[in-house]
Amino acid sequence: MWCAVVLFLWVQAESVPGSGAWAMTQLRFPYSNTNFSLSLYKAAFNEEQNVVVAPFTLQNSIAMLYSIATGTTRDRLREVFGLPTNFTEFIINQKLLHYTLSDAGGSEGFRMKNRIIVNGLRDVDARMRDIMHEDLDTVLMYFDFSQREGVVRRANHFLSMRTNGLIRDTLFLGDVPKHLQLIQLSAGSFRPPFASGFDARDTIARDFRTGYIEKLYQTTTMFKEGDFRFARIPELEIEVLELPFHTRSDSVLWIMLPDRDAELDRIVKALEPEHFDAIHAHFSMKRAGIVVPVFSIKTEFNATDFLRNTIGLDALFRMRELRFFDDHDSALDGVMHRAAISVHEQSAEAGGVATVHSFSKRSAPSTAAYQFYVGRSFMFALVKRSSKQLLFIGHLCRPHDLVEV
Repeated sequence: MWCAVVLFLWVQAESVPGSGAWAMTQLRFPYSNTNFSLSLYKAAFNEEQNVVVAPFTLQNSIAMLYSIATGTTRDRLREVFGLPTNFTEFIINQKLLHYTLSDAGGSEGFRMKNRIIVNGLRDVDARMRDIMHEDLDTVLMYFDFSQREGVVRRANHFLSMRTNGLIRDTLFLGDVPKHLQLIQLSAGSFRPPFASGFDARDTIARDFRTGYIEKLYQTTTMFKEGDFRFARIPELEIEVLELPFHTRSDSVLWIMLPDRDAELDRIVKALEPEHFDAIHAHFSMKRAGIVVPVFSIKTEFNATDFLRNTIGLDALFRMRELRFFDDHDSALDGVMHRAAISVHEQSAEAGGVATVHSFSKRSAPSTAAYQFYVGRSFMFALVKRSSKQLLFIGHLCRPHDLVEV
């Protein structure tokens, strides 16, 4: 599997940086974080299109502004994200977060990097510059925004490199007007191998149903037999399959399959933070044969209205209470969010997806009593175990290689 996300923060005649903080030892899914994740997914939801969002990266990037916020903006960030009142505690949590997500912290899989590109040699606040560099693992770069081609080239190179080429050409000339003061870039990526991969020889075309009036298609799917963890949530009419990654990874992939007559949009509307606690609590092991589609999804989502109206962070855009430069305070102008995910037999290849299509080969009959066949629209979530964070969440309604039968 390979996942990536890109976030932009535009600051006009003002400024901004970014990334967040929260305790890493909670046993339950943190309500404020999970609520943010579900709100983002519901805002981006489209029952006719495949969708993936990366709430963990977006939330970190916005919550990071807490380090330079003042007044009402600071209060709203603290309320929305449950941040500590004590700034020292915030920085300690942030350092722990970045250490946990680094190679030094022993985390294999999820990575997050930040860049801030400042227009010209502006005098940034010395204290904030030190916090960004030393505590928030953010690199500051200075560039003349009148040379827009250079800004776009550098930004896109950073984002492409940090997502191994999965997300390209994200910033364009029109995104960098001369009066823009600052651009923040945050890239998060995820790519550990599955604990036990699927055999490519069993990757074949199988049935997949989609649409209100279910039409029968075929799409490339993987098959595996073994012992897996399942959880059933009758209230939502879904069954959840857990696919673990390599032992050094702290994450798992949940495949959430609605019942045959259940509607995906109804399930998404009913989904609440406590349901993730219920899923986690009801897992049990059983022997099964599983069929899961090979799939790739890319989503672009303008998060400005979502943050202003849905989450209640209008102060970030309306009030100039972000202290980054020496000579004035600033506000946000816009936030763009992109995410991508690709799932195949082993996990992912750097720079793209390596999928084996074998339409003429059939897998051996399953000897398992239980069959988990993902042959219709489904949801998925990539979950970080230790902190109970939703790194990525989305749904697949139409695989990219559907062939009508």
